[in-house]
Amino acid sequence: MRQRIQSILSNLDAVGEDLLALSDDIWLNIDYKDSGAVAKGAAFMIAFNKTVGEYREVSGRLTHLVEEFTQVSTFEAPAAPTSDAERERRERLIHALDRRAPHGLGLPVQAPDPVHAGRGAVRRHRYLVPGA
Repeated sequence: MRQRIQSILSNLDAVGEDLLALSDDIWLNIDYKDSGAVAKGAAFMIAFNKTVGEYREVSGRLTHLVEEFTQVSTFEAPAAPTSDAERERRERLIHALDRRAPHGLGLPVQAPDPVHAGRGAVRRHRYLVPGA
């Protein structure tokens, strides 16, 4: 049950982040030379941002309620090594990393968007994948 709760809590947060990314994508795809499209896009964004704000408020309350009742948090830090052998294994892994090669943490990254490069736009990629 603990994993299911953490999955649900994580999904609530992920949906909020995905909605924000969607609003960026929509805004970047509006033709800024078309006044009608800009006006329509602005009206959409105002309504969208209001609704996303409401979602984040409700999901925050849900997360708080579930965490308080179940004593399960969205993220739990990994436990510290409990034995010398585990500590040594982790140290060997760290030393084995090639310091010349970049290593990702699975964090979202931004790269120039060639389609909208003239406007300084960036494309949002979901995750940095080492070696990709």
